[in-house]
Amino acid sequence: MNLKGRNFLTLKDFTPEEITYMIDLAADLKAKKKAGELHEYYRGKNIALIFEKTSTRTRCSFEVAAHDLGMGSTYLDPTGSQIGKKESIADTARVLGRMYEGIEYRGFGQDIVEELAKHAGVPVWNGLTNEYHPTQMLADMLTVREHFGKLKGLKLVYMGDARYNMGNSLMVVCSKLGLDFVACTNKKYFPNDELVAQCQQWAEEAGSTITLTEDVEAGTKDADIIYTDVWVSMGEPDEVWTERIHDLTPYKVTRHVMENAGEKAIFLHCLPAFHDLKTKIGKEMGERGGLRRDPVRIGREERGFVFPGEEREVIERPVKRLHQVKCRAPQHREPEGGMHVLGRTSRMNHGDFGTGLRDEKGFVENHALRAGRLSAFHIGHDPPQGVSRHHGGAVIDKSRPEIRHNARAVDFREPVKFIHPCHASAPKAFILN
Repeated sequence: MNLKGRNFLTLKDFTPEEITYMIDLAADLKAKKKAGELHEYYRGKNIALIFEKTSTRTRCSFEVAAHDLGMGSTYLDPTGSQIGKKESIADTARVLGRMYEGIEYRGFGQDIVEELAKHAGVPVWNGLTNEYHPTQMLADMLTVREHFGKLKGLKLVYMGDARYNMGNSLMVVCSKLGLDFVACTNKKYFPNDELVAQCQQWAEEAGSTITLTEDVEAGTKDADIIYTDVWVSMGEPDEVWTERIHDLTPYKVTRHVMENAGEKAIFLHCLPAFHDLKTKIGKEMGERGGLRRDPVRIGREERGFVFPGEEREVIERPVKRLHQVKCRAPQHREPEGGMHVLGRTSRMNHGDFGTGLRDEKGFVENHALRAGRLSAFHIGHDPPQGVSRHHGGAVIDKSRPEIRHNARAVDFREPVKFIHPCHASAPKAFILN
């Protein structure tokens, strides 16, 4: 399947087969990273990351994904760009499109990312708008499939404000992939009628259903996935908190909700989450509502039993997003070079380790290094000007399997997943825990 050059603005633009292909590709890239296999398919390419709304998980996902794929990235925060202020969106798109191979946008209206895509001339990816959050959906579906072994036929219930990006996007992806979707909330917070009608049509084709209900008991009964998000979206005024807390408190995720769903149910949250009073905003909302003794009501949802408990997918799922981001890279080609990872070593603790490297200038014998002194390792040929030393690691030349015995790793203070060379000319060397 060829998706080269396609924008990624909303999953409404993709067929069920194309969405499944992206999930499959992300799973494959995740497996490669776990196995320590290089997948730098896009060396020499660069992407721009425009963040009008700041983020932890989305920014890290895009930057790590770009690095793993061999790309450079430029982060533009709200103060680092003139988009929409001194320079029009169209002009910004035209300039960046001539400097980068792709552009990510995270911000406000869907119309902004669509205008970027119209004028950029390179693929544009939606990292979040008020209306849609497609990269989040791919990560969620990968998580659900890994947990249940399937997607089609599962029941996903979204509780809270279903009018914006999360409610909209979950309804779209469920209707495309054959999951039964339930928006369980006050009717004031149902998705808009036009989108519901479109998703009902897709759901009928996929053999699934779309349900809007105010009944918590019926809505969450026998659910496979309970999903929620903050009750106030980024950029909305603080004043709406009081109204949302009043309207949506009956739709918080409680122990009873999870028990009603059943033992098989998992809990998902796109994060960040105000599940206690340990954050600045959480504390402010708790004090404003006079709810200091009941953190579950600080504008949110889940009792403390959910986050610290066994529902660890809440934390693990955001990590999967970086693999989904990779599958939307500008093109796909095989990695270059003859070096590959030697293999897993034992867990490394404090001590010395030896390395064996082979590069274009000859094999380097074992070297011993003290923990924390990786930068002192020299691979055996003159380093580039301005670079005094290279990082080293255990690799093996595909054409010389006999040198395998020369690469060894023993104790090291902390588990190390990747040790990257500090200069591009060094061999691609890794040590895996």
